[in-house]
Amino acid sequence: MAAAAGWYPDPEGRAEQRYWDGERWTEHVQRSGEPAVDVIEPKADWQRALDALGPDVRERPIPDLLGALAAGGGTLIAIGALVLGAGDDGDNRPGILIASALLVVIAYVVAALGDRRLRPAAVAVAALGVVVFVFEAFRDSVADGRLAAPFIVLALLTLVMYAAPILRGRPFLLGVALTSLVGCLAFLVAGDLGSDNVSDASNIGASAAEDAYAALLLAGVVLLVAAFLLDHVGYHGVATVFVAVAVISVVAG
Repeated sequence: MAAAAGWYPDPEGRAEQRYWDGERWTEHVQRSGEPAVDVIEPKADWQRALDALGPDVRERPIPDLLGALAAGGGTLIAIGALVLGAGDDGDNRPGILIASALLVVIAYVVAALGDRRLRPAAVAVAALGVVVFVFEAFRDSVADGRLAAPFIVLALLTLVMYAAPILRGRPFLLGVALTSLVGCLAFLVAGDLGSDNVSDASNIGASAAEDAYAALLLAGVVLLVAAFLLDHVGYHGVATVFVAVAVISVVAG
């Protein structure tokens, strides 16, 4: 759900606060507690697209203990639902697909109708649901070590969720999308692993492994540069997500 209409720290840095009408930043600002008008200068298309996602793209995420607990609780409930869907043998593919799809639907309903304090739980449940759904749908490909396709599909789905209403602008969804893109890049560079090699990473081959590690390191550097540029123009929230994924990519590489 997009951020509620109200006064937020001015993302332009030209006043103390600027009014967000629920869809866009307006020209109404406050300086020293006094109302004023400050017309926003024209921006590039990509900047307008980011601004439309809400204040979170500019505001750096603030650690939230209650939000973390809500997300953790929602994740545990979702895992329980997936276990039930998997059945006694843990291999009920239709049950897992149905359970994961229902988790995404329920998460959206909770985010749309529930208390704002439940939104972190809704985001966590939706993310877990879509991840499980995609990898279960591509079970055969995953078993054969062909992970590029599920990663790219997961990246596209979470990007759509990030841009669409209800969960629009949630940093965690952007993080999942970026991580999926990095994973897809690594497996495209290394090539398919083949079912005979999945159980033993040492069989992948030194050349393929080195290519994958190099791709991860390069992706991490690119993400860090992008984060620096985004932070420089005021998109601190998005930049923080880029940094987090960059660290994961560099460490993995």
